[in-house]
Amino acid sequence: EIRPRDWSSDVCSSDLAQVVNVTTQESHVARACCGVGEVSIVRNCAPIRRIWCGLCQQAEPRNGGDEAKIARGFVENFQPTERVFAAGTVSIWLNLNSNLPQFYGCCDQSVRTATLRGALYQIYSGEGSGDREAEIAIAWLKTYGVSGVSVQAPGTSVYGQGFTHPHKFDGVLPEVWRQGESVIYRIPRINQSLAHVIQRGSAISREPVNGLDTQILEPLLNDLDNPPHRATLRWINQHEAEITAETSADQVLFVQETCDPGWHAFEGQREIPIRCDAIGLTIIEPAPAGAHTIHIVYGDSSEDTATRYAQAGGLIALVVWTLRARRIRTSRQMAD
Repeated sequence: EIRPRDWSSDVCSSDLAQVVNVTTQESHVARACCGVGEVSIVRNCAPIRRIWCGLCQQAEPRNGGDEAKIARGFVENFQPTERVFAAGTVSIWLNLNSNLPQFYGCCDQSVRTATLRGALYQIYSGEGSGDREAEIAIAWLKTYGVSGVSVQAPGTSVYGQGFTHPHKFDGVLPEVWRQGESVIYRIPRINQSLAHVIQRGSAISREPVNGLDTQILEPLLNDLDNPPHRATLRWINQHEAEITAETSADQVLFVQETCDPGWHAFEGQREIPIRCDAIGLTIIEPAPAGAHTIHIVYGDSSEDTATRYAQAGGLIALVVWTLRARRIRTSRQMAD
């Protein structure tokens, strides 16, 4: 899921058991990492997440592994604010040693829209796109604010390599790093920020039918390539950011972050309307026309509140179960 300074790659999937068998020596720690990664409390409780990530780090591939080499290629060629698409198991390990934001990251637990899954499938498979395969994949990557993409052809040790045609970007995108069949490409973007000024009518107004349906993206992509005004986005922390931009009356701010009820935008003391476009990204409507400094902050939503109640209930149930088990064991020992 697209989040500020994405932690999506922190989330292991059940498939990590297979990943560990391929990239590391199998261990009890690695198995624990796989299982715990499925528990939602890990993703939402910072202390437990830190412990869990520590366990994952013990199972990290050695520095000489392909995942580690590709991760270093990203770090050496991209700024910490640039979003990248790390394919395969590279996505699982990238953020253990860097703060590079990721597109999609690891797993599906928190994906909120079918469009994101459809775009990812199209980028990987190229199904039905013919000689437009690279063009369509790049259109989706630009829409989601991606500045770099890694591709590993069959034969590398990277598990989960999903590209059906791994050479589709050759000669289309500039290479910034290569080692054998593993390549990192840069996606040219006029504005590397995740905030952009666009015409109101360029906002995506309907959900694409499938990954081939990129016609609806064209007005937006035109504004991204020819911005009417420049916008900047600066992260303050993982849930707050500051956007500076100049807009006219018929323009809005397009922010390449997942739209969620928890997001709020303020200019000074005044709250500014936020809405979702048709693919689940964020539109901010500043007014009146002119220069703006907007503060966006992620606060509690109903989903967050429900999650906290679920976590508290789970912890209480665990304590009760532990005490009950101890009492039963004590009673049996006394009976013996």
